[in-house]
Amino acid sequence: MSSWTASTTPTPVFREEWLDAALELLKPWIHKQYTSPGFAHSVALSVGFPPGSRGPSNNGTIITAVCFAPSETEDGRCAIFINPAINDSYDVVGNLVHEYGHAVVGHDEGHRKNGLFSIYCKDVDLLPPLTRTIPGPRLRKKIQEVIAQIGTYEAIHAKIDLSTRVKQETYQLKGSCR
Repeated sequence: MSSWTASTTPTPVFREEWLDAALELLKPWIHKQYTSPGFAHSVALSVGFPPGSRGPSNNGTIITAVCFAPSETEDGRCAIFINPAINDSYDVVGNLVHEYGHAVVGHDEGHRKNGLFSIYCKDVDLLPPLTRTIPGPRLRKKIQEVIAQIGTYEAIHAKIDLSTRVKQETYQLKGSCR
C-alpha cells in the first residue's frame, strides 16, 4: 500500500513515487466506476521490462506493462511493472489502470470478452481491444486531473529508445583452447 498523499509529497521525484501517487489518486474513482465483484489486492508498482520484452517483437509491438498475481510474488502482493520504453503520461496511466484491473478482478479472468475484466474495462473507460490500453474520454479526463496534481511522468522519466540498442551477439558461443 502506498504512503503517498498530496500533503506529504506534492511533486513525486522518482518514477515509482509517481506511479504510487497516480494510483492512489485514481483508486477512489476506479472503485466508484467499477462496482462488480472484485477485490483490490495490495499492489507493488515499479518500472521495468516485462518478462521476455527487452525490445520490440518481430511485428514491432512491445509489451507495455504486466501484472503478476499474488501467487507469483514472494510477499503475496500483486506486482505491476511499467515498461521503461514508454513515458507518455496518458499511456503510463492507461497501462496502470489496465494492470490494476487484473489485480481487482483476479488474474484468472484474463482478457475474456464477457468476463469481469471486460466489465472493469468498460466501467473505467478502457476501450477495446482488451489486450491493448486505450483510454476513452472519461478516463482521459481523469488522467488530466491526476497530471494536474502530480505533474507529468515525462518530467521525471526520460524515454528509452529501444531502436538504438545494440543486440548482443556474443553469448552462448562455444570456445575452445589449444
